[in-house]
Amino acid sequence: MNLAEKLHQLRNRHNLSQEQLADKLGISRQSISKWESAQSVPEIDKIVQLSEIFGVTTDYLLKDIDECSANSVLSDGDKNQNSSGKKLLSIIAVICMAFSVISIFVMWTLSKIYPAPIIFNNTTTGRWLVGFYNFLWNHELEGFYKLCWLIALAGIVLLFVDGLKHYRKK
Repeated sequence: MNLAEKLHQLRNRHNLSQEQLADKLGISRQSISKWESAQSVPEIDKIVQLSEIFGVTTDYLLKDIDECSANSVLSDGDKNQNSSGKKLLSIIAVICMAFSVISIFVMWTLSKIYPAPIIFNNTTTGRWLVGFYNFLWNHELEGFYKLCWLIALAGIVLLFVDGLKHYRKK
């Protein structure tokens, strides 16, 4: 099977029109049509993009081999490296959120065990400080509390970015 036939087959397998594939590659629909009719061939960078879109190797697209043979060209190290990179981002995100949740829970628990005396904070806000916020203020933990929320937000953003990467590849 030549490149033109493979492109046509892969595009149909992924339920993409020539227009949709062209949009993903940032080219015209006519270019896709010429590739599939073997009137021209894609540039190297477009072949790499095609392999990523269709989830095949460039070897499969360029060589006269079947898909199974092309996939076996990838070494186990390459496969593990790709999956470990994806897992690392998720692990970091979960660690960030777990650290924040645990830290805030510990501070809240300590505020219940060792309540701080109720005070009137007229120097900064001019209001009575009670409960959890009073505990944070008395023990100078307000900055750490805000930092915990920022770390949790960073974890959520990392999970969102990881999810977007996974969604775009499908």
